[in-house]
Amino acid sequence: MKNQNNLLFAFLGALGALGALGGKSFAQTSPNYEKRWLSGQFFSEGATFGDFNHDGKLDVVSGPTIWDGPDFKNKHAYADYPAVDPLGYSKNFFAFAADINGDGYDDIFIIGFPGEEAFWYENPKDPKNSKWTRHTALAHADNVEEALV
Repeated sequence: MKNQNNLLFAFLGALGALGALGGKSFAQTSPNYEKRWLSGQFFSEGATFGDFNHDGKLDVVSGPTIWDGPDFKNKHAYADYPAVDPLGYSKNFFAFAADINGDGYDDIFIIGFPGEEAFWYENPKDPKNSKWTRHTALAHADNVEEALV
């Protein structure tokens, strides 16, 4: 009971400090973002961002496509797989951007459907993003997404 009271007082103190610092609630602040509709088709649950074309601007990857930032109008296919039924599941549950092979370029790491293969696509270091080579990372991936996040 004593620990619960201490936790309650700490929580209330933190709320009071936030109120004193801002004088304005978070609900009153307008979000500073612009919604972009990249595709009307469903390819994956997973999406991420990284600097895939090495231009210093973040790009978005979702499904088999990379959209170049910052305007996300120019797109490149890094893989070839079809759209799927949005009421079902894809083979792309989680997507991560990381320099897997240590060459200084962001690669794409995909965790497929739970219990199935995890793989990564090697960045070709080509301005046209032409040929991304697929490599198997794990034959069966379960519970690895927490380690990558």
